[in-house]
Amino acid sequence: MTSFCSASSAASGPRRSKENTFSRACLRERGVAIRAVVTDLDGTLLNSVHAVSQANVEACARLRRKGIACVFATGRPHVGTVKCLGSTVLEEMGMANAFPGVYMNGCIVYDPDGTLLHAEYLDKDAQKAVFSLLEERNLVNRVCGYQEQGIFCNEKNKYTWHTKDEYDECEPVVVPSLDELKNMNFCKLTVNGSPEEVAEFRILLESVAEIWDGRCVQPIPGNVEFIPKTISKAKGLDILFDNMNIKKEEAIALGDSENDLEMLRHIDLSVCVANGCPSAKEAARFVTVSNDQDGFAVVVQEICHELEEQEARAARGAA
Repeated sequence: MTSFCSASSAASGPRRSKENTFSRACLRERGVAIRAVVTDLDGTLLNSVHAVSQANVEACARLRRKGIACVFATGRPHVGTVKCLGSTVLEEMGMANAFPGVYMNGCIVYDPDGTLLHAEYLDKDAQKAVFSLLEERNLVNRVCGYQEQGIFCNEKNKYTWHTKDEYDECEPVVVPSLDELKNMNFCKLTVNGSPEEVAEFRILLESVAEIWDGRCVQPIPGNVEFIPKTISKAKGLDILFDNMNIKKEEAIALGDSENDLEMLRHIDLSVCVANGCPSAKEAARFVTVSNDQDGFAVVVQEICHELEEQEARAARGAA
């Protein structure tokens, strides 16, 4: 699966050499022990059919056995992540209950024990402005609101059910009262449609973002997201790493799409999978093979091999 990026995002970010393939030599050059591996889900850890391969499951479990934290950083809510991966797979990964994690692009952050560290919601005036604009154009039936308790919409249709049908998200809850829906606390709003429609929706939402505290991202085909202006996966990771006493220099981050850009720029050892969009490849320091070729597992193998070589050298030195 080739990851989706809007034209505006593809032109942003610092330019870097995209033939710089991640290897254990990258770790040796920095001489820093890796304590956390952060991964996006859709298009990165998950393959083109939105499932996690057995190789990636085993790679995550291998990290945990080495004492290295595996962290999810995703636009999905926590409940949607658990729904998609399933409790059995999460247990096998050593990620029971999908903690620690950065969810909904950094709006929600959980520590390794599942304690909520951070929750950030859309500015109410910004949220109401989005709904008002969409009401004027009879587009409210395309909107979904996301919070940790689930996904909410005003009407069941192919647009509001898009992420459930295509990405195995949790089923949206229909709220018949539009006034009630508009006044709920949401971390993000999505407007769903065809690629051509979504391009038009983004222009509408960005007109709101220019006035109110919001911004737009398009991590997957079929919708555009309106999120808090100051939120990002990078900000969420800073909150989590502060709690876990991990320096960002001790982390590796993997991603593929527009909502990964800040994270890929923020974490120096950042890796974009081969199917990633142009702006994600430009933002990342390194590249690896695609999500369908188990890019996550390939990176983890390099990390673990380097760690095992270091341990072997130390053992020989002590002998």
